[in-house]
Amino acid sequence: FLGASPFALGFLLDFVMRKFDWYGITILIISILFFIYWFFMGYISINYTKSVLESILIGNSFAFISIIIIIFQMIFLGRFMFNIFGILPQMFYLNSLRVTSILSLFIPIHNMSVTFVLSFILMIAVYYFGYNMRLKKIQ
Repeated sequence: FLGASPFALGFLLDFVMRKFDWYGITILIISILFFIYWFFMGYISINYTKSVLESILIGNSFAFISIIIIIFQMIFLGRFMFNIFGILPQMFYLNSLRVTSILSLFIPIHNMSVTFVLSFILMIAVYYFGYNMRLKKIQ
C-alpha cells in the first residue's frame, strides 16, 4: 500500500496546485517533504521485508511500473496518452518533479523523459538510504 501512496499524494498535490494556484517555492517545499516521507518509507520498510533488494522492489514497484509506462510513451508515442496510462505515471512522479527538475539543470540533455528517469533514480536512492539508516541503527 505504501508503495502506491505517491499516486494519492500526486493527485492531492495536483488538486491543491490548481485550487490555490500554488507554484514556485511552495511546490519545492512540498517536493522536499515528499522525499523526507519517502526516506521514512524506506526506513520503516525493514520491518516488513527480509532484504534490501526485496524492500526496494516492493516499496518501489509502482515506481518501476510508472517509469516503464512513461518511457514507452515517450519513445514509441512521443507524447503521453490521454487516458489513465498517461495520467497515473505523471501523478506518481508529480511530488518529486520540483526537486528533480532543479537537479536536472546539471544534466546536459534536458527533457521531461530525463526528468522522470531522474525522479525514479532519486526515489530509489532516497528509499534505499532510509532502509540503510534503519539497518545500521538495528545492528
